[in-house]
Amino acid sequence: MTNTEREQTLVKKLGHMIEEERKQNKIYGLKLSKTHVNLARKSYVQAWSTWWTGKLPPELEVDLVMAFEDHSKLIDDALLLAVEIEYFSKGKRGNFYQGLNQAQAFAIFGFDGIVLWHLFRDVEQDMISSYASAVKDLIEGFSLPIVYFASEITEDWKFRCFQPVSDTEGDLSYIIAWMRNHFNDDKYSNPLLFSQKLPVHRHELAERIRQRRRTLKTVLGIP
Repeated sequence: MTNTEREQTLVKKLGHMIEEERKQNKIYGLKLSKTHVNLARKSYVQAWSTWWTGKLPPELEVDLVMAFEDHSKLIDDALLLAVEIEYFSKGKRGNFYQGLNQAQAFAIFGFDGIVLWHLFRDVEQDMISSYASAVKDLIEGFSLPIVYFASEITEDWKFRCFQPVSDTEGDLSYIIAWMRNHFNDDKYSNPLLFSQKLPVHRHELAERIRQRRRTLKTVLGIP
């Protein structure tokens, strides 16, 4: 099995686990979760046809999409999160910045928030710390509105975190709730959705991104 196949299998397992937690109301406010959401499908055409002029749509798949209730109603009742998951295992480590470009690309589709989640198994602790530190420095140095998690998967399917805080361990529902709570802070909101966060000459861009967000909600079945 290739590392890509291992990652796909891992994402599916996480998706099943999250859905079970959702059904049991163990993740507060989670309304929907889906894995491997292919934004190149025809049903999403309104989300990319206004800026993609080629014959084929952009190849872009979101590993995990989650919709939460948004009581603050920053835009409406829903908070849409896109999660890019990258898996690192013994002998298959990849680049420390893996997934960062994909995560940034999700913003143009109108997700409210973006998460980059690096998952490690059977990788040396020092290596995990080095990867996590490097990505944190990039995101904070460029003030990217991306929530970054780096976690080691334990044998009993707990998640030992190295970022955002090291030496913290919890089950999946704890980690997902922690991710969601980051978006109570406006600094992590997708800036493309808000005209006040854009240069004056690009204010109209926010409405286009919000229209794509409305398309996302419709296709995902979120009222």
